[in-house]
Amino acid sequence: MPTQFFSRVFSKIIIFTALLSAFSVHTNAQPDKTPEKAKVADQREIAEYTAAIKKSPEDVEAFYERGLVYLHGEEYESAMADFDRAISLNPKFDKAYSGRGYIYLQYKFYAEAIKEFNRAKELSPADSFAADNLIYIYQEIKRGGLTIEQYDKLIQLEPNQAEYYFGRSKLHHKKENFAKAIEDASKAIELKPDYTDVYILRADSYCKVGKRKESAADIAKYDQPKGKSIGAICRIDINICAKDDDDCRMSAFNDGISQPFAIGRGIGNGLGDYYVGRGILYYKRNDFERAFSDFKNAFDNSHQRIYEDENYFKARLYYGTFFLEKDKFDEALVQFEAALNGNKNSDELYFGIGQVYLIRRNYELALNNFEKALFLNPRLSKAYFGRGIIFYENGRNYGEFENDEVKARESYQNAVKDFDSVIEIDLRKTPPEVYLKRAKAYDKLGEQVKADADRTKYIELTEKP
Repeated sequence: MPTQFFSRVFSKIIIFTALLSAFSVHTNAQPDKTPEKAKVADQREIAEYTAAIKKSPEDVEAFYERGLVYLHGEEYESAMADFDRAISLNPKFDKAYSGRGYIYLQYKFYAEAIKEFNRAKELSPADSFAADNLIYIYQEIKRGGLTIEQYDKLIQLEPNQAEYYFGRSKLHHKKENFAKAIEDASKAIELKPDYTDVYILRADSYCKVGKRKESAADIAKYDQPKGKSIGAICRIDINICAKDDDDCRMSAFNDGISQPFAIGRGIGNGLGDYYVGRGILYYKRNDFERAFSDFKNAFDNSHQRIYEDENYFKARLYYGTFFLEKDKFDEALVQFEAALNGNKNSDELYFGIGQVYLIRRNYELALNNFEKALFLNPRLSKAYFGRGIIFYENGRNYGEFENDEVKARESYQNAVKDFDSVIEIDLRKTPPEVYLKRAKAYDKLGEQVKADADRTKYIELTEKP
């Protein structure tokens, strides 16, 4: 910023240093001053010029000079008022335009400042102060750090500057307003077709809204002048896929696996995330071989924090359930216990662990896990069924081995209650085995009529075509 400001009457010169770093600019356009730091205009000089203005209300120089005194004291509102008055008295008074431009510059109102300094140059082409400040302003604009509102004003003032549209496009992109980012990037390219950097920004914006062909075309336009490819492609961003559009999501995961550094919003950890996402989709389609192959790749290509990720938890749960159904109990337990690291509030997880221990006849641990599952989900019918089996087996143990008929009867009654809960919850789709198990509990309790009724129901359900 030039240090010499304006020529003053009586051959005096006021020296100013750059004030841009002296205070912060706020949204209400008021300088951030504290009483101890604030400058104060020289009251003696103010009084002199005020007297001159009273004596001669149309004294342009007096208004201008008083404005300079206010300016030196950083009383910008008063300075602006005096410069405005000087211009109203003499619309060709170039120095007053420069004064206004300088005030606008302090607030980083670049468009307004440019307009004022250009008017000063137009009126006085030899005005080096206006020229130097314009150079400074354009340097500041080039450095960036502007707001969308600042670019709005600059574009309104100078609508053919490609750099302004590119700068605003980057801000829209950052705010994830991709439609406006594309619009501004397109205008920048229209004004400056060889503006290479704009193409990659627009390519990413196209990608984010699912316009893959347009994105690919812009990537090519970015790569060609560089002489080599950056290796980017546009994968589908899973966030633009409809929640139930599994085909869209599958395409996204396939692209992510084939090109993990594709442009577009990342899913999280990288390659492992694509594998686990695709594996879950395969699992939903009952393509278990591919699902579990992807789960294995996911676990091999991810970091420790995957335990906090919902998709990885699902993969562990599905994987464990698959092993459980294949009677691979050790493998199932490994997956269930790994899943516990990421989600200790899953009823399905505790149920799976309970099933492993039930099959292994470790009834204490099985009961503990079934009860955790029921605490989290009191409507989980299969956990009632598992717990009912444990109560039945405990009843047999009390009756046949410990000769404790009181505890045996209490356990059988608890078993009946749990089987009742299963039937209540799954009234229209109760597994036949529930009636058979309850019949055996009724046998032990001596309730033969109920036992026979349940056996009849069991036969009815198993003999249905």
